[in-house]
Amino acid sequence: MDLHHDQGALGAAVSLDAVRRQMTVMKSMGVNAFRTSHNPPSPQMIQVCEELGIVMMVEAFDCWRTGKTAYDYGRFFDEWCERDATEMVLAARNSPAVVLWSIGNEIPDSTTTAGLAMAERIIGAVRAADDTRPLVIGSDKYRRVPAKGSAADLMLARLDGLGLNYNTAQSVDALHAAYPHLFLFESESSSETSTRGAYQEPEHLNTGENHTPGRRDASSYDNNLASWTMSGEYGHKKDRDRKWFAGQFLWSGIDYIGEPTPYDVFPVKASFFGAVDTAGFPKDMYHLFRSQWTDEPMVHLLPMSWNHEEGTTVEVWAYANVPSVELFLDGKSLGTREFDVKRTTDGRTYLETTEATGDDKTFTGGPCPGSYTSPNGSAGKLHLSWKVPFRPGELKAVARRDGRIVATDVLRTAGEPHAVRLTADRESLAADGRSLAFVTAEIVDAHGVVVPDAGHLISFSVTGAPWPASTTAARRAPSATRRAPAPPSTARPWRSSGPAAGRARSK
Repeated sequence: MDLHHDQGALGAAVSLDAVRRQMTVMKSMGVNAFRTSHNPPSPQMIQVCEELGIVMMVEAFDCWRTGKTAYDYGRFFDEWCERDATEMVLAARNSPAVVLWSIGNEIPDSTTTAGLAMAERIIGAVRAADDTRPLVIGSDKYRRVPAKGSAADLMLARLDGLGLNYNTAQSVDALHAAYPHLFLFESESSSETSTRGAYQEPEHLNTGENHTPGRRDASSYDNNLASWTMSGEYGHKKDRDRKWFAGQFLWSGIDYIGEPTPYDVFPVKASFFGAVDTAGFPKDMYHLFRSQWTDEPMVHLLPMSWNHEEGTTVEVWAYANVPSVELFLDGKSLGTREFDVKRTTDGRTYLETTEATGDDKTFTGGPCPGSYTSPNGSAGKLHLSWKVPFRPGELKAVARRDGRIVATDVLRTAGEPHAVRLTADRESLAADGRSLAFVTAEIVDAHGVVVPDAGHLISFSVTGAPWPASTTAARRAPSATRRAPAPPSTARPWRSSGPAAGRARSK
């Protein structure tokens, strides 16, 4: 997972509770690795990764001498690069969570002759402080095999591994053949853009930008792509099919403020790359990766709601990690869809459909031209689909393994807005002036179903005893607690309603 140190609406200050909440959501998606893009992590992030068992790739720079913006780090590189790299290592080297050091991301100088000397300075500083962990770089400059003896080729001789940003499967295979001793991984994968609850043109590989006033959102059918990006399914399959590939860091785990993509227009201020939005609520991309990275039986329907226009036909998808899913509308079966059980060339099993995807125009040979094709010769999708004429009611997915129901997902048509439902993520918190409780607010109808298009402005006021008069008083009473509403047992705040997350391959 790639993750900007961004707390969304909380701002730039680091909160341990906020970081823990973010990373707990990431772990529930199946994340086991975290890339600190593109700067050293806070102590709080290191602490949380240790608590949750998430390994870290700690990264130093987004540029060296040549900057990417007018006021970039390049102004200080020559004076400070060794000291900053050393400080990064000294701050994190005692953590068992740290497994890799990265000397930079998409560095303009990294494939130049002058850049070789710059890299030597950083590498020397890192290894002087810690020579026990591999050194890597994250790069967008190895889309093809570099010429032997070139600066790009010589740079790789100085590193233990190479992180690739948005490489095609064919380019990954070519690099592995040319550098079999170098471990490869995807330092930025996918960058599909999506908006929670927005769905457009599932028949198109890329919906592009929608400039309809008030509709600057991005489709969650895994089909809103920028020029350099690929679908989440493509990125996962590229990693899945290569045992020698060390894993992928999804760009990004959570939306972040800055780099507004695909809409760099006022008032848009955040990226759309995340599997989770800035409020911490999972999008459909979260469930795609959960279906591939976790073992507990699950099924997830998209669209996320069953409120549509009368007379429309809705393309319904199911992400699942079990072979068979049956779809019901008001109790009537709409048919069962099944994944094939396939095997990678090294014998690992996975679930995928039969039909070709049409998602890789650079792949022109083999049995499925124009589609990502596994080294085993097959191509397929990681979701099941139905075309459903819409009518209000209950849409239910039933997932089965060996004929036994192991998971379900249910959507119900919402009526008129009726109430605000508040759900706290904890029942109490320390009155220390630092601890946080996150309260989810949902507009629901009279039956408690979330109204998906509600746009009400909600005002909050908090009453209760004031905080201790001084921080000294707070320290004297560390056990003091402030009560928050208990979460309703039936609430489903995620379902009802930069960062990079990753998955390192287990060897």
